[in-house]
Amino acid sequence: MPWARTIFKLCMAAVAAASACVIVLVVGEIYSVRSLRDYRGKCFELRGDRYAVVNPAMIPGGFSRRKPPDEFRVFVLGSSQRMGTPYVHQIYDRISTLFNLLVAPNEGGIPTWLRAFLASALEGRSQKVVVVNAAMGGLDLANAVNTAREILEVGDPDLLVLLEGNNERSGPLFSGYDLKDRRSFPQAMRDLTENYAARMRELVRLAEKGGVETYVLTVPTNIRDWEPYDIEDFDKPRALDLARAGRCDEIPRLKTSSGTENSMQVFLAAKCWDDRKDPDRARELYVRAKDLDKVFKRARSPWNRIVRGLRGRRIRVLDMERIVADYAQDGLPGKDLFLDECHFRLEGNRMVGFEIAKAVALDRGIPPSIVDGLRDLDVKIWTPRQLTALYILKLVKWHRMKLFSLARKARNDENLRNVIKNYEQAEEDHQAVDWVMRLQLKSAYRKLRGQDRIVKRRGRTPA
Repeated sequence: MPWARTIFKLCMAAVAAASACVIVLVVGEIYSVRSLRDYRGKCFELRGDRYAVVNPAMIPGGFSRRKPPDEFRVFVLGSSQRMGTPYVHQIYDRISTLFNLLVAPNEGGIPTWLRAFLASALEGRSQKVVVVNAAMGGLDLANAVNTAREILEVGDPDLLVLLEGNNERSGPLFSGYDLKDRRSFPQAMRDLTENYAARMRELVRLAEKGGVETYVLTVPTNIRDWEPYDIEDFDKPRALDLARAGRCDEIPRLKTSSGTENSMQVFLAAKCWDDRKDPDRARELYVRAKDLDKVFKRARSPWNRIVRGLRGRRIRVLDMERIVADYAQDGLPGKDLFLDECHFRLEGNRMVGFEIAKAVALDRGIPPSIVDGLRDLDVKIWTPRQLTALYILKLVKWHRMKLFSLARKARNDENLRNVIKNYEQAEEDHQAVDWVMRLQLKSAYRKLRGQDRIVKRRGRTPA
């Protein structure tokens, strides 16, 4: 039948087109990541009377060559957590932006909220607040220190803010370890901790020499809802049975084939105490499980202790790990504040931005009554159209993540499922966006998911 043959050809053409798109995504992803890995140039380049961001690991931006007398200039340093992933897009991230055909504002991260809160706090002093997002996604503290050195040379900063510690795994230091061999893990931790301490000392020297006030933050992470990775050399079914029976103390005592602590075993014990409404015992074990995680995507406790111990005339330590825990449900940071292992939800970014602005304002003599009033500041960071574009980008990015995770046979399927679920449902996370924006976003999102026709047929208004 001619019409059946035509339909078959159309279906095959659609499959071929989809396959071509997949190939383009794969090649583009490889090229983009390679451009980030191999980049050895400067972060900023002078173009006319402005310095422009040129490092592919950073988001587009810049600052004026000559700082006006009334400008209060802040540079934020770190990696993707500090940058604002997934609400922002790096220069190299051509795939998520459909090769720059789809453009959305790089707003929503911690720098966005810091700028808004500081501008309101310093309004009475007639100061213009400029916050430069100088964070680099996926890179470690050594890169942040190098960026700080360049900023001190060309940026004329009034304040540096550093939040870094989730990527201390890259470079030649880490490449020599086989973490499938458990005996290499303690040595890797010792070396990484020494390296982290050395880089922090270097940052302190730079701040003192440059005479620039520098806020260094301890690193908060998702401890409650992010499973650690480990080789399962213990009786996991038995551990789950003990957890269901409420015999939490017995789970850590289960023997492992290697004779060492297993991060997943400790995590299951923490979950057991959590389910029994004992957050204090759960917290201790959650943190221990994080510190034993064989995937280095969350800052370890020794590194936060290094930050707490920093001293210097220009150094101000903000214990953001403890501050975030105070905001978290039951004092256990999890999916209420994080989308994945370390990246904040929108309200989490707002909370951290407020706490930094609060410290800066109080240090500059702003009355506490004014500072406390900033908490309820109404900040409009996106128009409805920009917000819709942002979530189209997120859909592209995280459906791409599904593809690559399947191709790589991701180590932890439960974490992957949680990440994708969190990102696809992140349109619910708009406490800081007004009701009209939420209404339009959800309507657009349902259209993307092919649900708009169902909504209309049922006669319901998108909510």
